[in-house]
Amino acid sequence: TPVTSGYSGINLVKTTAVDENCRNNDFGTFEDNLLDGGYIALYLSGTNNVSLTRERGLVVRGNVINEAGSKGIYVYDEIDALIENNTVYQSLVEKTGYWGLDLARLRGTCVVRGNKVTSATTYYSGGIQLRGESYGTAQTPILVYNNVVNITASPNTSSAGIQIDGDQKFIELYNNTVRIAGTGGYCYYTARRSNASYEGIKLQNNLLQNTTTSPAMFIHADYNGKAQMVNNAFWGETVLDGTTVDALNALEGNS
Repeated sequence: TPVTSGYSGINLVKTTAVDENCRNNDFGTFEDNLLDGGYIALYLSGTNNVSLTRERGLVVRGNVINEAGSKGIYVYDEIDALIENNTVYQSLVEKTGYWGLDLARLRGTCVVRGNKVTSATTYYSGGIQLRGESYGTAQTPILVYNNVVNITASPNTSSAGIQIDGDQKFIELYNNTVRIAGTGGYCYYTARRSNASYEGIKLQNNLLQNTTTSPAMFIHADYNGKAQMVNNAFWGETVLDGTTVDALNALEGNS
């Protein structure tokens, strides 16, 4: 049964890690499932105890997720996660803050690719979010590519197609297509975080289409010019909001 209102409910699949070393669900694989309804469809995590070894090797592939009430795929505290070729759809929820993919505290060789997220709710929502100090490295960045996000009826600027928070490091986004329609919202959004570590963020060859009155992107002024932009294409009234000339200059080579 879909959870269409409220902020709690059943998780269709949830992993549990014991706070003891080597008691994670390493190399868990969730593949080719059809998940309908619930509050969170896939809730997958290891221990968050900083003194213990993190869970590693998660694979989330080829799942079809319909009408989860809060998040389609929720992953946190993982090393070397692969999240690919999933289809996530939401249209019934009557509350704010839905996310198709909510990814937090990732480390290692993490890849997010080939996913399709559609949010047709009339409440504000998001497509793909990386938050909570997800860190790649200069040599092995977290890769987010070939994803499609479509938000069809955003009511305001709280909606975002892809959100990379200000406490992330070394995340590269390639060949993603993001479209947002409705009253307001952003294709790409960077939120300010007090423990900001925003570095090594790169956007290349992405198509960001905004048919609302909002700019295609919002990058908080604290991160002016820190994201590398290469050969992206923007469609909308304006490209960038919440920033200064320095960050606009960083958009050279885009269209």
